[in-house]
Amino acid sequence: MSLALPAFLFVIILGYTYYKTKNLLGGVILKVDGITDGQGFDSPEIKLFGSAKNATLMTINGREIFVDKDANFEEKLLLLPGYNIIEVKAEDKFGKKIQKDYQLTLK
Repeated sequence: MSLALPAFLFVIILGYTYYKTKNLLGGVILKVDGITDGQGFDSPEIKLFGSAKNATLMTINGREIFVDKDANFEEKLLLLPGYNIIEVKAEDKFGKKIQKDYQLTLK
């Protein structure tokens, strides 16, 4: 009976710790809006936006972009005539990386 209370408190503390750190341990959650893979465009200027939860570094085609305090980003890009590849990468503070590639065409 005397070990029940410390064991219960230990389980509560362990559960709370997991709840607070599960997003950090899971890595970057990258959501890209504004484009879809294989999409064609009539205008060369496109707007790429979305969110990158837990990201400390984010790049589009190798160029670092700003992620606000709510993990949102927004970037305007110019497409070249014909076939384009857009590479979106994000990295967290533990070195976990995620990359999404989009193949776009400018008509």
